[in-house]
Amino acid sequence: MILRQSTSVAYPSFDRYLRVTRTELEDISLEHLWTDQPSSADGRTLGYTEWSGSYAGRVVSVACFWRLYADGPSLSSDPLDVSTNVMLVDAKGYDMGTHETGNAFLAILRMHFSSSGEALAQNVQRH
Repeated sequence: MILRQSTSVAYPSFDRYLRVTRTELEDISLEHLWTDQPSSADGRTLGYTEWSGSYAGRVVSVACFWRLYADGPSLSSDPLDVSTNVMLVDAKGYDMGTHETGNAFLAILRMHFSSSGEALAQNVQRH
């Protein structure tokens, strides 16, 4: 679907996605919002963390599953484990899909995750 090329001005979309280019995606400032208590399933410990921010006057929400290993937490490598209200668009304004958007966010979240990894590990140990 093509709506427009840039989100320089906030606008409502019918599906509530905030559409951004890759450059605009990198400009979104995210802050750690919360980390859910990890749970064990199939012998693996899984957690869920959400980050929030804003861009062009719109709220941005990004969340991702992570796994707890003996040496600490690690983000999922599956882009479909990323939940967000952002949709990445190409230079023509076409949606790039949830898979490509998830991959782009995973790269960004890895930076946030490693910077907040100690806090996440402390949160995991408390529960």
